[in-house]
Amino acid sequence: MVLLLGVLVAGLCPRSAHAGLQWDRTIAELRAAPSAKEVEAEFTFKNTGNKPVRITRVVATCGCTTARTPKESFAPGESGNITVRFEFGDRRGLQQKRITVRTDDPQQPETQLALSVQLSLIHI
Repeated sequence: MVLLLGVLVAGLCPRSAHAGLQWDRTIAELRAAPSAKEVEAEFTFKNTGNKPVRITRVVATCGCTTARTPKESFAPGESGNITVRFEFGDRRGLQQKRITVRTDDPQQPETQLALSVQLSLIHI
């Protein structure tokens, strides 16, 4: 019983400092105007660890979504961002896209970002 309680409490406590990216948000929810053909969202983060973190790969779920960061390596205490662009063309309704961010941090090698966009319907 005491061991189980210890495991539960440890799971609720924040992790100790290490190399790792702390994200301001991992989900962006947007609305697009009927005349728009694309949207952009920015996901910001900070390296809260004590060693540099390198982003090794950023992968989007489809060709209509791109993601970029201005650089790959982030020193301890340094902030950065990933800009995601979704070019939706004639799509309408709710669109959901996933972006996988891979790093060289063995304790958190992968983070999933989500972009949810409500595209307005064109009324004739």
